[in-house]
Amino acid sequence: MKNKINVSKIQLIGIIALIAIMGFGMMACDNSPKDDGLPSETKFSVKGQFDNKKFSLADAKNYKREAVSADSYAIEGELEDGDIIFRLKGTYDPVARNYTASAASSIIRFSISGAFNDKGVSLGSTATVLTKGEGDNWTAASYTVTESNTVTFTATKTAPEHNGGIPEWARGWWRYSGLGFSSKVLFSQWAYMEEFSFVENGKTITQTFSASIIDAENKGAYWDVIAGYPVYIGSREQVEAAALAFLTSKGLTGTKLDENPWGNMPNFPEFYYCVFILEDGDGGTFLTFSGYFPDSIQTQMGPNEYQIDSEIWVAINDELFSNSVKYPATAVGKAALEAFIAKALSDKSLTAEKINEMPIYEPVEVPEGILYWYENGEIRWDYGFGESGYNEAKMNELSNYQMEWWNTNFLENHLISLGVKESTRYSKIRAVFSNNNTRMTASNYYTGTPENEVMEWDSVAAAKAATAVLVDPDYPDIMLTR
Repeated sequence: MKNKINVSKIQLIGIIALIAIMGFGMMACDNSPKDDGLPSETKFSVKGQFDNKKFSLADAKNYKREAVSADSYAIEGELEDGDIIFRLKGTYDPVARNYTASAASSIIRFSISGAFNDKGVSLGSTATVLTKGEGDNWTAASYTVTESNTVTFTATKTAPEHNGGIPEWARGWWRYSGLGFSSKVLFSQWAYMEEFSFVENGKTITQTFSASIIDAENKGAYWDVIAGYPVYIGSREQVEAAALAFLTSKGLTGTKLDENPWGNMPNFPEFYYCVFILEDGDGGTFLTFSGYFPDSIQTQMGPNEYQIDSEIWVAINDELFSNSVKYPATAVGKAALEAFIAKALSDKSLTAEKINEMPIYEPVEVPEGILYWYENGEIRWDYGFGESGYNEAKMNELSNYQMEWWNTNFLENHLISLGVKESTRYSKIRAVFSNNNTRMTASNYYTGTPENEVMEWDSVAAAKAATAVLVDPDYPDIMLTR
C-alpha cells in the first residue's frame, strides 16, 4: 500500500512522498566477525512460493560481495516462472535483518524483500512483479509469499541474465543521518528499498518504501532511474476494517480513534531558541531558555551526532550560570542572553529562529492499550499507558506487531481480498555519485510547480517527460554514504 507523506523537502532516492507497505522474509544469521568485518559462517536462506512461482535465496558463496559497510553482503538465488529459471541477486543486512533481491528480463521484473524481528521470527515476505504491457507501460502487482523449506525446481531452461538496471558498483546499502531523520537505501540490480525514520511527538516512526527498477540510464554526470510499483487504495471503512481484522487474528483488542490523539501538539519552528522569565513558587524569578538547533553539519563532526548541539548548550549554560549578574530576570537580561545565543550560533555557522514564548502543549487523555486511527489512507498505531504508566515490554510487543502489520502487507492483502484492483505508479529519480562512487545525492523529478509538485505518474512516458528536479533552497542536497 503506497500513500503520500509530507516529506517532499527531503530529496532522497526512495522518498518520493510515499509510504510503502512491504513484506519481509525469514532468515537467520551468525554475526561472528571476520577479517573483512563482514559476518562469517552465515546461514541466510529463504524459500517460498507466490503466484505459481517459486524462489530460493541464500548466501552468495561464489559471488562478489556487494559490501558497502561491515553489515552488508551479497545474496543470490533462483526464481522459477513456468519452465524458465531466473537468477536472483541481492544484498542482505544482518544488523537490520532485511534484504532485497531482484531478477529481470526485457518484459518482466521480479523483486523480493524480507526481514525478521529481533528474535529471529519471520515477519512474512512479499514479492512484486512488473509485467510489460503496451508501449512503455507496465502492470505491477504485489503477492504475499508462502514460505516453505521444501521448494524444489522443475524448470528445464535458464533465462539469460538481463543486462542493465542499477550498476554493480552502486548496489548495496547507502545511509544518511541528520536533519532530524535517518535513511537507508538498499539497491539491487532491479529493485530498491528504503527505510526512513524520524521522531514525531517524541516517538520514532519508521516508514518503508520499495519499488522495481524499470530503467536506469547513465547520463554521464548522473543516472536517471525510473521505477514502478503497485498501489492499492481502499476506503476509510475498508482500511479500518483491516486493522480490526489484524488485531483479531492476533487475539488482541484495540481502541479505534477518530484522529491522531496527539494532533494538538504545538507546531515548533524547525530550528529555534526561546529565552523566557520563569517565576518559581516563592515569587522569585530567573531566566531560562529552550531550543532546538540545526544539525545539518553535525554528521561531519564524527560519530557523535549531537556534538555541535551539545557544545552550544554547554556554552549557554556556562554563560548563564557563571555570569548570572549579567543576565538579570528582566527584559534587559533577556535581551543580553538572546544576543549571546545568537553569537554562539553564528560562531558555529548555524542559524535558528528566535521565538518570544514557548508554544503551550495541551495534554490529552487517551485510553490504555493499543490505539489505532485512519490517516491518509493508512492505519497509524500507538499505545496509551493510562494509570499503569510506561511499560517497555508492552511497547516492544506493540512494535513487533506494528512491524508485522507492515511487513506482511496485511492491509494490502486485505484490500486485495475485497477485490480492490491495483494501479501502477511510476517515479523518476536523479542519482549523482561522487568521491569514487562512495557518496550519492539523489533528487526527485517532478511536474507541476515546486509548491504543488507531482512526483508519481500513471505512465512511463509521463515519468520520462519530467525534466524539473526538485530543489528546496532551505535544504542542502542530502548526501548518502557507503
